[in-house]
Amino acid sequence: MSVFIKLRNYLREPRLEGIDPDSDELLVLHSKVLYEKPMMRNVFAEFYDTCINLDTKHFNGIGKRVEIGAGVSFLRRSTPR
Repeated sequence: MSVFIKLRNYLREPRLEGIDPDSDELLVLHSKVLYEKPMMRNVFAEFYDTCINLDTKHFNGIGKRVEIGAGVSFLRRSTPR
């Protein structure tokens, strides 16, 4: 077995096995997994803080903002706007 396959199997989240990738259930489970893993929450929080700081520095704040992404996110909860 290759190192890649071993790593993938080690990191696999068992609760996601058999879930339809196009279902709302997958988003709910992804959200639960994210909030249960402090390191992942911290990585996302740091990334969002960087995005918010860059937005504040380079844009005037007039108009709407659009979050472009896929899947679970808590950017909206990370910013007061």
